[in-house]
Amino acid sequence: MKKILQLAFFIAVNATSILLHAQDIQFSKVEDAALLFNPAATMKASNQAILLYRNMQTQGQSAYVSTAGIVTLDYHPIKVDTTQQTSYFSFTIGMTNENALQHVLTTSSALLGVGYHLSLNKKGLLLSLAFQTQFNNSSINFSGQILPNQLDAYGINSAIAPSDIIYNKGAIQWMSVHSGLNLSNTSAHNAWYLGLGMRHVNQPSVAWQENKANFSLPMSLTTQMGYSYFDTHKTLGVYAYSSKRAQATELLFGVYAQKPLNFLNTSIKLGLAYRSGDGLIPSCDLSWSRTKLGLSYDLGNATNASIITKHALEIGLNYKFK
Repeated sequence: MKKILQLAFFIAVNATSILLHAQDIQFSKVEDAALLFNPAATMKASNQAILLYRNMQTQGQSAYVSTAGIVTLDYHPIKVDTTQQTSYFSFTIGMTNENALQHVLTTSSALLGVGYHLSLNKKGLLLSLAFQTQFNNSSINFSGQILPNQLDAYGINSAIAPSDIIYNKGAIQWMSVHSGLNLSNTSAHNAWYLGLGMRHVNQPSVAWQENKANFSLPMSLTTQMGYSYFDTHKTLGVYAYSSKRAQATELLFGVYAQKPLNFLNTSIKLGLAYRSGDGLIPSCDLSWSRTKLGLSYDLGNATNASIITKHALEIGLNYKFK
């Protein structure tokens, strides 16, 4: 029964920010995880692999663990001087996993995406359009416990009465389609981007019981924007991110500064973000050659409920191929 009470508490605390109906994956490093929110979120051609890990704790216990691995590969139909911006295709493949309260509720996803990036001029202006298919597998396992009224009230499984004993409901599968637009520009000392992502475009129905659809996931919108100034000595940047999921809205604003170090072709990047109504997120990234290792930490804001403490550790690894 302990797991059930923990999950009920977790849902009550996070119902507006983590929608268990959709379980859209969550990360604080929104620029590194941009392709999870907007399939077209890119600023310039770059073959790369990204690994992300996030562990959110509530009241000192691990409540929600997110992991993701993404690989993007670019294809240029026309080979020209690498100093010039040209139109190109991109292909994305990835895996994600979300684990709520030690496998009580889990969702694993496989991602396949394709995009086209149209060069609008010779000054680095790029218009991107991309689509992504996400294959999801979710499961609920209460280990023989009774589903309490709190969970049923939040609609986690409306096909099952609170008095029913649940052992392992097993897995359900559904497919979700995402799309995105992104306008970006990279010049000698400036770069900016503006994007719109549309998730669950097909509004998939998710059923926890055979032949009975419990709910339909509504389409959700995300917006991303950012600007950076850079030269040989430093990079300064700002960014903003918003996400609308059903009745929940997330707003995040961030700033960062990056400076080269004097050894081994390395640089350090320090940043600070604010998630509206939730807390501060300091971060530190260390880059060397084509590899970047990043660390961020959510300092949860307890003003919404004085008894609630929430924080999250997040780690990211990025490697760019030749």
